[in-house]
Amino acid sequence: MPPSLPRHQFLLTVPVPTAKTDISTVPGRWRTTEFRFYLLVIAVVLPWMAWVAYDTTNDPPPRNLSPGWIPGRRVDISDAQYRSFRGNIPALMGAGLGHALLTRLPTGRNLNLVFSLGFVTVLHGTSILKVMAVLLMSYSVRQSRLLTWTCNIALLFAASYFGGFPYGSLHSSLAWLDAYAGLYPRWHVSWNITMLRLISFNTDAPDATFVQLLDYALYAPLYIAGPIITYSDFASQRKSPPKVSLVSPIIRFVIPLLTIEVILHYIYAWSYSNSGLPPLNSSLLSFFSLILIWLKLLVPWRFFRLWSMLPSPAIDPPENMIRCMANNYSPAAFWRGWHRSYNLWVIKYIYIPLGGNEHPWRNMLLVFTFVALWHDLEARLLAWGWLVSVFVLPEIIFTPLIHSIKSPTWQRHAHATLGAFNILLMMAANLVGFAGGLPALQALGSMEGMRFLAGAIPCLWVAVQVMREYRKEEKRRGVWRKC
Repeated sequence: MPPSLPRHQFLLTVPVPTAKTDISTVPGRWRTTEFRFYLLVIAVVLPWMAWVAYDTTNDPPPRNLSPGWIPGRRVDISDAQYRSFRGNIPALMGAGLGHALLTRLPTGRNLNLVFSLGFVTVLHGTSILKVMAVLLMSYSVRQSRLLTWTCNIALLFAASYFGGFPYGSLHSSLAWLDAYAGLYPRWHVSWNITMLRLISFNTDAPDATFVQLLDYALYAPLYIAGPIITYSDFASQRKSPPKVSLVSPIIRFVIPLLTIEVILHYIYAWSYSNSGLPPLNSSLLSFFSLILIWLKLLVPWRFFRLWSMLPSPAIDPPENMIRCMANNYSPAAFWRGWHRSYNLWVIKYIYIPLGGNEHPWRNMLLVFTFVALWHDLEARLLAWGWLVSVFVLPEIIFTPLIHSIKSPTWQRHAHATLGAFNILLMMAANLVGFAGGLPALQALGSMEGMRFLAGAIPCLWVAVQVMREYRKEEKRRGVWRKC
């Protein structure tokens, strides 16, 4: 008998607002012989995958490892993005606690903006003047949607091309200002996040004040990496502050942090080259590289979301990751749950204005072209964006055909087959875009690679069966998701 209320604490799914909350009465399959076999396969295969990756990267281990905090182990922090966040966790925690205490002083509610301005100044030093100039430029064109998009995108690319406009390049008499660059001199590197806020502000509230823009665009907890919150949502929460509980956000930050730390102490996927490895080893190393990419993004996003809830009044931005990367078999659903706050922004400001589902594939191609260029001006990212758009087609084409199968059992098996195929495509696209996975893809073209795929595809098929049943279990608990 399903519970009368959703019990998120027993689910892996992150609770997010949903319109549908009724309880599904479809019986579960967990106790059937079929699914007991599936769970047995997973219980054997997952530890074996971890062991192969561990054995591959430890015989011998890479030379560029750092001292670790687990006794007898060294840690792989060769990824600059995660290394930077990891090294600054104490300072960021201090900033978050200081922000929370400051806003709880008798006059603290008016100090949110003061703290944010101070925080950005400490980060960028004299480049705070450039930041303010860009904000003024964007604010001055707020009445025109065309100029808002044109100016902000042009400035994003120009800042990247000219290295953030060093003062010395503007005029030799200003070169001395470059000596006071702050803790994070490259202000333009993370400006793509702020650009989204500027477009949102001008679109949602062209009549709002410049002070309101400063409060939103420079809000300290979300300034560096997000999550992204639209201005309409931000302004609504400023007007009616949400009641937040910190227990779940703290747990959801600590567990992924410990997870990535343990993996980095035992599986050195970031430092180990998979060139020349057999297809099995190369593929599993690439898989763990993708898992580490997911975790290195998840941990900072969870931290900054937690920080955003600490001040008074709190801001509760969208949760960026609502499923584990490995718990996905649908490309469309995957992108709804991956970097969710960005996905919500893209849907509101690009996909729907383009016509939404009236021309789904065309609009998806345009959206992922924007997403790729927004990340960086690199050919591999543009190739990634186009691959993602193309790799959605099998799901669009075959899902209606599968729904026409009359037998529920064979329909379920057909969905699992399509899901296994989708997983391979999604991994291929993301390896090309973010994990340098071309050696792994090339290895799969050999005869040995074909034999590996012959064993891997049935395992993926089993995994999709369990993923689909897990989603049905969510519905039996009143949890409905689109991912």
